[in-house]
Amino acid sequence: MANFKTHMVIGAIASTGLAAVSLGINEVEVKHAVAFGMAGTLGGILPDIDSDNSFAIGLVFTFIAVVLAMLFVSRYYDSLPLLHVFGIGAGAFLAVRYVARYIFEKLTVHRGIFHSLLAAVMMGFATMTMVYYLMSLNELLCWLSGIFVTFGYLVHLLLDEIYSVDLVNVRVKRSFGTAIKPFSVANPIASVFTLAVTVGLIWISPSSDQFTSSVFNSQSYEQFIKLFAG
Repeated sequence: MANFKTHMVIGAIASTGLAAVSLGINEVEVKHAVAFGMAGTLGGILPDIDSDNSFAIGLVFTFIAVVLAMLFVSRYYDSLPLLHVFGIGAGAFLAVRYVARYIFEKLTVHRGIFHSLLAAVMMGFATMTMVYYLMSLNELLCWLSGIFVTFGYLVHLLLDEIYSVDLVNVRVKRSFGTAIKPFSVANPIASVFTLAVTVGLIWISPSSDQFTSSVFNSQSYEQFIKLFAG
């Protein structure tokens, strides 16, 4: 499989390229395109959070803990005493960074359900739902955020499969086929649970109307082609 640095670099390159396309069709501002590129890069390392010894799991849980703490602080800053606000923020950080990570490590195995297409979809809808309800972004930006995370996630899975083929000795490694799979056959309980979570997230996710009307607009792509062609 590809190492962390490879996933990080390739994910960043692919996500930045896609962000440039979204910017080229005039659907987002520069600051949003930058954020989407970062979201895709994060998605590019997410599948390895099921590896207890990987750098990715520490990075991802720390990132989530910091974001959640900041959201709680901003939410209650004007309504509660300052000491209480920072206590809530610190509690949220510690709960995610240490408690949630410990439970997660005990319940997951590497190359399990998180190396699957189902997990890629779940992460995308989890992202768009979180930014919609916690950050109050419009529907278009929420959908694009989720799509970029899923895109980076899929780039990771594809890289793992590519690295499963040894072109030097012309052989296929035993890890081939364990990354890009619809779900985890070896762990049906985890697959059913992930499917249930995904369906629930889809149910409460923001409407896709603004996204479809903006992205699937022929005039936007005509502008992009003109810009690219000079």
